[in-house]
Amino acid sequence: MIPQPIYELLPYLYMLAGLITLFALDNIPGKLCGVILIIAGVIVQQVRARARGKKPVRPKSAGRDPSSGRPVANSGRDPRSGRPAANTGREPASRRSLPDRPSKRP
Repeated sequence: MIPQPIYELLPYLYMLAGLITLFALDNIPGKLCGVILIIAGVIVQQVRARARGKKPVRPKSAGRDPSSGRPVANSGRDPRSGRPAANTGREPASRRSLPDRPSKRP
């Protein structure tokens, strides 16, 4: 396993190595490798930034009684996420069967 400080620096090291390669080598394959290293560093940094994106902050009062601070029973929300409860006892609209209608064809 790579130590955390080195792991965090890797994308920047890729980009630095790409810049050095880009300016140090005069042949086309060397410059191409430099550009590839720079692009790889940018992609790795972007993927990490998106994966570490901001987590939604749930208000402290969500699903709780404002006066006592206790959880509200049957508030219709999932107590862990604060989102509306998924199981409402009804099928989703896309799965409900439509009533039988008489055919208008002769």
